[in-house]
Amino acid sequence: MSQNTPEFLVKYCNTNTAASILSSQALRWSAPNLYSDPFELTHATALNFDPHVLLQAATQTAIAMVFAKETPRGNSPLLNVIRRWRDEERFTSPDEAEEVLNELLSQMVDARQTVIDKVMADWRQFSRSIRICSFSTKADNLQGRPI
Repeated sequence: MSQNTPEFLVKYCNTNTAASILSSQALRWSAPNLYSDPFELTHATALNFDPHVLLQAATQTAIAMVFAKETPRGNSPLLNVIRRWRDEERFTSPDEAEEVLNELLSQMVDARQTVIDKVMADWRQFSRSIRICSFSTKADNLQGRPI
């Protein structure tokens, strides 16, 4: 078998449809989004957050670390700054910390958003081009064993 030849061919269908496909020797390749699987990502899948939501979540997490009972552990630049602020008692309230952290973290979120946009663009391109055709003895074959 050539390196480019797949070992398995998989098509999800009932027994009657499988018999029809085999007798007609005709395969239909389908885009994954046509399966209506709620757990599959498609080219239309969107993230459930935007840069503003990401910034809010990062800021609230950092504020929680600044005012937490326990000192945060780790060795990232942000954690080092948070530990220093805690030692210096830099902030008296979460509101005071929020303004500073929003400004500091917005640069990080902007950089991260560029990476996220690239990953999503790559995913959309890939998911538009993939097609699936599969065969199995049972429609609910979770192990993917071919017939």
